Amino acid sequence: MPLDRLGFALSRIQVARKYTLPLIETVRPDDWFKMPDGITHLAWQVGHLASAQYGLTVRAIRGKPESGEVLPGSYFGLFGRGTKVHADPAMYPRPEEILRVFHAVHEAAPRGIGSLSDQVLDEPSLVESPMFKTKFDALVFCAEHEFTHAGQIGLLRRVLGYDSLR
Repeated sequence: MPLDRLGFALSRIQVARKYTLPLIETVRPDDWFKMPDGITHLAWQVGHLASAQYGLTVRAIRGKPESGEVLPGSYFGLFGRGTKVHADPAMYPRPEEILRVFHAVHEAAPRGIGSLSDQVLDEPSLVESPMFKTKFDALVFCAEHEFTHAGQIGLLRRVLGYDSLR
């Protein structure tokens, strides 16, 4: 039986996470803030993925967040699009907290989306982006975006001396 559009988008988000998770979980916490050549570190990558998934599955669909949401307000300032990666771990939450939020956002995403109709999926996204126009496209882009960062995480792992998982 073919998936409906919402089911397709949610399944792609799940596949991206299934691919990304082992890349993250096999890095020791003491390596999360190492920045080879000063480019990036795992803590920023994981926090960015949590912020992006929240933006693409909550903000793009429902608009501004409600109180008590799973993503702390500070995350957009630390990990959002256009933020600068800092080498100082004191500027960021601890790895276990970033990972907790990463998981919480991913678990909340399907609940926040519910059972959107094709008509709602065709509505303009409530977040402006040159990468997508509709709510459906924002959900599909969520998976594509995570795969992009999974590649960056994979490269970061190799530079840090970890073996390839694939």
